[in-house]
Amino acid sequence: MRRKKLGRYGITLIIFAAIFQLIALSLDQAVIQLEDRYRNVEERNANYLQEKLFALENNRKIGENIRAASFQLFIISALSLYSKESNNDPVKKEYYQKILRSQYLLTKDIIGDSRNDFLCSLTWNVTYVDETRPTKVCRLFNNIGEINWTIYLGLGGKLKGKDAKLNNPSYENVQYILRFNEVYLNRLLKVFSKKQKQLTEKLKKSNVEIYNINQKKQLFLLFSMIAQLLSFLFLLILFRRILR
Repeated sequence: MRRKKLGRYGITLIIFAAIFQLIALSLDQAVIQLEDRYRNVEERNANYLQEKLFALENNRKIGENIRAASFQLFIISALSLYSKESNNDPVKKEYYQKILRSQYLLTKDIIGDSRNDFLCSLTWNVTYVDETRPTKVCRLFNNIGEINWTIYLGLGGKLKGKDAKLNNPSYENVQYILRFNEVYLNRLLKVFSKKQKQLTEKLKKSNVEIYNINQKKQLFLLFSMIAQLLSFLFLLILFRRILR
């Protein structure tokens, strides 16, 4: 049986089929690249979410510490109303020690966490008595933690050696330190609130990017399917012509 020659028409059909098959393969490759990009954005999104949750947790700890300290200072203030020997009041000492210890642990927890290393790049103008000077945030809170712990031990009369003179500090000095701490803890609260807002904006942008990637992926898959169908269509026309 003699075979039919393809002729110009048959060759044209093969070329069109090949072109549409190449288009389908190119679109499939584009979909694979979009999936890689999607995974990268998803991973970045997960990191943003973890950072946001961490900032929220820090905000919660700082806020709770400030509220607890304010409440305990209110109780101390109430105890002082009718106390003639307020400087030797063991109940007041205990409350002051609780506040100082909790603030010490808070500063160690926040500054000691490597995820908060960005604080060491921040500089605040800090007022010590009557002098204001720029200070790195992580150094400031390290100093606050150390001073709190020293006063905590001093209130209990546990300091020895050259620090023994700091035992039993006056409550006026303790109150001054606590007011100083609260000012900068409130500023730290604002830092984490700002970081939380920034991460929320980043998450929104990432979610928009994920949506756009999904839209492009669906379009590419649709056009890839159409290209494959057109390629099969030209091949069917070619086979029909050959078999006639």
